[in-house]
Amino acid sequence: MQPLNVVIAHGDCVVAESLASLMHGYFRSIAVAPTAEDVRKVIRRQQADAVVVDLGMMSLDEVRDLCHEFSDVFIVTTHRIPDDKMWSLSLAAGAVDCCDDHDVRNIIGTIARHGQRNRQFRMAHAA
Repeated sequence: MQPLNVVIAHGDCVVAESLASLMHGYFRSIAVAPTAEDVRKVIRRQQADAVVVDLGMMSLDEVRDLCHEFSDVFIVTTHRIPDDKMWSLSLAAGAVDCCDDHDVRNIIGTIARHGQRNRQFRMAHAA
């Protein structure tokens, strides 16, 4: 288990709960933000290390704002049909990756890779 706190922001509650269930056991905690308005509150409450944001719930401009506001939290975007253009636009907005929202293995791998680096960075700068 990775000592990371993850927030899932997805407009489809069935997909969000499914992702949370499938990711259970890989991370310290997983919380679901059911609406775009809830995302910031849940990030703060959970002291999130990572946020999985569905691009059907939040626009790329909102993702960019989230990345700026929470610069110590990394964002993984998801979409039901990600393509090269969506991936490029997501990275330009500040996300670390854009994954198919049903590709749980890729989402978990991305969070694990970036999470350890991000946590080490945060701890070094807190000292």
